[in-house]
Amino acid sequence: MTHQKLKDIAGGQAVLYVEPDSTVAEAVSKMRARGCHSVLVLRDGMLVGIFTSGGFFKHVVDAGRDPKTTRVGDVMTANPRCLSGDCQGIDAIRLMQDEKIRHIVVRGAGDCGYAIVTAADFPQADLSEMKDELEFERRLWEEM
Repeated sequence: MTHQKLKDIAGGQAVLYVEPDSTVAEAVSKMRARGCHSVLVLRDGMLVGIFTSGGFFKHVVDAGRDPKTTRVGDVMTANPRCLSGDCQGIDAIRLMQDEKIRHIVVRGAGDCGYAIVTAADFPQADLSEMKDELEFERRLWEEM
């Protein structure tokens, strides 16, 4: 799976999205109903951010904000990390590990032109193999 294109991994994903003026409570309600941990933030069909369950705890719960009045646009991650749908799964795994993130937006996939891949989209065997490969690369760079 690590060598599959991201647009194939994300497939026909029906992406969950909200507008920046939506409340956090609305976004969380949609996420809970779908059983997912992220929602794209689109303005006029253009990607402006991503809101995740981790962001909810960090920027809303821990900050003492009211989810019913806080706007997603105020607590989203603006300009999220994106990869082309033509990139391979291994590129997404590498980016997640390098940036210590769990969600990557895939351009050119999904029903709205965007999709999301997460570490959960990759079998554990792929992730273990990738860790070995990254460690090997790191040692090579150190030796050069």
